[in-house]
Amino acid sequence: MAGFDGYVLTSDENDAIAARLRAGHQRVQRVDLPGGRVVWIKQVERLHGLLRWQKGDPAKGFLAERAAIRALDAAGLPGPVLLDEGPEHMVLADAGPNLEHLLAQGAWPHEAAQRAFVAVGAALAAVHRAGYAHGRPALRDFCWAEGRLTMIDLERFKARRRRLRTQALDVVIFVHSWFARRNGKEGQTDLLDLALRLYRASAPLGAWQAIESWARLLVPLAPLARLVLRFRPHSREVRALVWSLDYLARLDDPA
Repeated sequence: MAGFDGYVLTSDENDAIAARLRAGHQRVQRVDLPGGRVVWIKQVERLHGLLRWQKGDPAKGFLAERAAIRALDAAGLPGPVLLDEGPEHMVLADAGPNLEHLLAQGAWPHEAAQRAFVAVGAALAAVHRAGYAHGRPALRDFCWAEGRLTMIDLERFKARRRRLRTQALDVVIFVHSWFARRNGKEGQTDLLDLALRLYRASAPLGAWQAIESWARLLVPLAPLARLVLRFRPHSREVRALVWSLDYLARLDDPA
């Protein structure tokens, strides 16, 4: 993403994007532009039959994400850089690898990882102070490049004020994402702890209490989750749910 702020696409770059759009429809595609820059083209997903009934109108999700990008930009929050758009497509600046990918590589310097997770906590708190909620902030929805964090995949973001309870669910979802995508490492929560400490320190008034309310509501489900795990011992999502509930149960402890 570095170098894209205030950047205007050149005629050669616009030609490369137009050629890729003419070549065929893809919901998301990477484009390496002349000169070395990288962008991503996102288009309205084309669904038919049962899939359309199950997933709903894809145009609504596309328009919601575009509105979210504009809302984040207007509020000075770390969303994608929108370089170009049309009725059914938008061109976004590359924001670097996402946190899930960086953690999976196993070679990410710990100091850099710490800075990234501090930025996650600060970003979620800033989004919530602005009155918004991400909607589904998983590890893969945060990109990190050259010391800069970007929130992506904003289809569930609503460009209107959200209740504290909805904002608190962002944090619960992020906790589950941590355990689901950390290769089953239950005890390694130092980066997650760091993000939540930063969030708690700068979140809007009442936000942490709303998270604790979610914890009190969800933690009693832990015995059921463990029972399900006995029958599905290889389910990463169920195992992550068990670990997430255990983690949420400890949120009442002093920071």
